[in-house]
Amino acid sequence: ETAERIQNGSRLYRAHCAQCHGGPGVAPQPYALGLNPAPAALVAAARTRTAAEIFWVTRQGIKMTGMPAWQYRLTDDEIWDVVAFLRVLPGLSVEDYRRGDHGQPPEKPQEKTQPAARVGDARAGRDALQQYLCVTCHAIPGVPGAWNYVGPALDQMGERPYIAGVLPNTPANMERWLRNPPAVKPGTAMPDLGVSEQDAKDIAAFLRTLNEEP
Repeated sequence: ETAERIQNGSRLYRAHCAQCHGGPGVAPQPYALGLNPAPAALVAAARTRTAAEIFWVTRQGIKMTGMPAWQYRLTDDEIWDVVAFLRVLPGLSVEDYRRGDHGQPPEKPQEKTQPAARVGDARAGRDALQQYLCVTCHAIPGVPGAWNYVGPALDQMGERPYIAGVLPNTPANMERWLRNPPAVKPGTAMPDLGVSEQDAKDIAAFLRTLNEEP
């Protein structure tokens, strides 16, 4: 656990975690107080959990709670930075923690190179459709909770000739659409959800399996 990794983990923690989990002398934000179950005090977690356990929970999230799967917003390397910071968190005083904050908004973490995207994984794509909240607008066969019709149903998506009526339905075009819909079709109601390259490949792989009526 190098000083650089711990420092970057501290910035990431203040940017993404302290709002719900708080810190030494820092209360969670008011909206976190209504979460049920309540967010854990991570000082205790750092004392009782291994680094691997903290990494897994941070990356995968916890179902039926407010804890998201951070694999969709942070790289694995950044998650390990957060873990490194959490390992030293129990030993920080209020002043130690505040000195790292200086009462200013957290610095933007240094950009890190994303790992090369692998071939799309349909199972991972099904999970990603939930994490990016696609289920709140679309009916998607095989995805729990996806029965909404705000947007078009995605059944038989693998057989449709066009995506959003403008792009030929190829894997590359589907990935392009998922990563930035407004750039492909200005005025579309589908927002840019910040889908990563790998998640777009995975979601596209899953959508290609939808060739039958639900």
